[in-house]
Amino acid sequence: GRVSTSNKVKIYLDSFPSQEYGEIYGYIKNLSLVPINGQYVATIELENELNTSTGSVIPFRPNTKGTALIITKERRLFERLLDKLIYTINRNQ
Repeated sequence: GRVSTSNKVKIYLDSFPSQEYGEIYGYIKNLSLVPINGQYVATIELENELNTSTGSVIPFRPNTKGTALIITKERRLFERLLDKLIYTINRNQ
């Protein structure tokens, strides 16, 4: 799928392990039309401020590093497993 505004986003912060603190949810509010230095810039609107999926509240700290996972297409677990199986079979042929 293609990245577009309103795509859901899961944010994982390096200083707050997701196993303990959970993840932060948001969506893409704005997306640059052209890449800057080979990358697109996205503005993410947080759904519940800095409250995580486990109920933890992350304190705001400037320049906190993390990873954003953009959900371009909702898929069922079965579809994901099937895709991996087909990929593995095709790779080994």
